[in-house]
Amino acid sequence: MSNLIPIPEAPATPAIESFATNELAHVNASLARRIEEHTTRFGAFWQTYDFTPDDLLLQFGSSAIIWLQAAAESVAHINRLAQIVGKTIADFMPSTDYVPPRSFLVSATGVVTLEPPADGHDAWGRLIPVPQPEPVEPTE
Repeated sequence: MSNLIPIPEAPATPAIESFATNELAHVNASLARRIEEHTTRFGAFWQTYDFTPDDLLLQFGSSAIIWLQAAAESVAHINRLAQIVGKTIADFMPSTDYVPPRSFLVSATGVVTLEPPADGHDAWGRLIPVPQPEPVEPTE
């Protein structure tokens, strides 16, 4: 077949260059998976409205401390990876995906509970909307 416009073939990438680029891309992909996993698990705890966070911790029982430590390690690991390139976790994910809206409390016996919600906030740490009065129409 004849071509109207000759198009040069792209030069073949040396195998070592392809291998190195692929390895570096895996590091980025690994970080993206870690962030996605943490964000998903954080959302599952704080944004599953079928159960309160307090009830979930109670259901976790003595495993709650391990769960909490694993979550903290997840955040710390993402932050350590970010620091390698002079960044912080905030450069990769918003604080709303890793800073809990209510503080965790760990007793001397390892029982994990949550600080009571702030005034005007629900069990998930969300602001409870205050209903506004309906406007009254003037009468004649």
